[in-house]
This record gives sequence, C-alpha cells and structure tokens, in this order.
Amino acid sequence: FSVIIFLLIVETTILHIVVAQYSQQWAFILTGLSIYCFLWFVGDYHEIRLQPVVIYNNHFHLRSGIRWKSKIALGNIKSVGKSENLPEDKMYLNTAILGKPGLIVHLHYPVTINGLFGIKKQVNKIGLSVDEEAAFINEIEHRIA
Repeated sequence: FSVIIFLLIVETTILHIVVAQYSQQWAFILTGLSIYCFLWFVGDYHEIRLQPVVIYNNHFHLRSGIRWKSKIALGNIKSVGKSENLPEDKMYLNTAILGKPGLIVHLHYPVTINGLFGIKKQVNKIGLSVDEEAAFINEIEHRIA
C-alpha cells in the first residue's frame, strides 16, 4: 500500500510537470483526478483496517475494503486451505488487497458477492488475505464440524 501511494505521488508530480508544458488546464485536471485516486486508496485501506473479515456464530462477513462484501453461512463452507494453485474459473473471486491471496475458501453452493457500483458476482471459491491464517482455518473448521 505504501509503495502504491508513493508511486502515485511521484507519478502525479511528473505527469503534472510534463502536461503543464502543453496545457495548464489539463495538468490541473489530471492532478485533481490523481488526488481523488489517492483519497480512494486511503479510504479503501482505512475500510480494510476498520472492517476485517469477521466470524459470527453461524456465518462470516466477508469484507474487502469498499470493493467486496458478503455474508456467508458457515454451513456453506466446504473447506478452507492455503492457496497453492489459484482457480481459473468464473466462479472464483480474489478479494486479496494486492496479488495472491493466502487462503482459498471453497463453498458447497454459489453465493452472491456485492461489489462497487452495484456489481454482483456469483462465486463458489473465494481468495482471502487474513492476518492469522492458521487461526482463521482452525476457527472455521471448528465451527463447521
């Protein structure tokens, strides 16, 4: 996250300087869009920090920043494991912040995941990044047993 923010600041500065040689108006428009992008990244990171994946009695709330949200019944979980091989099908969703997820949750039947701008996606495999993977796997296995 820090690297992306740093690169965004550097890129915005360089882009502003280059575009300003041709058009001051476009330079400020592009700078404004970059500032909006910066604020979006900060807001998404803040959302991830404040609203993690939470396990309740019979379900867990899947939350990946402001991008993906869903409530999944624990009885629908077939298995949870490390992500050695990432599934390559339309029923898979990677909710990791960046890159490869640490865990894959396999479901018995598809669920609807709600995304930005009203986007809905049906999935039966979900890639997750959680802080304590072993504890998460143990808790899920304990609750579905």
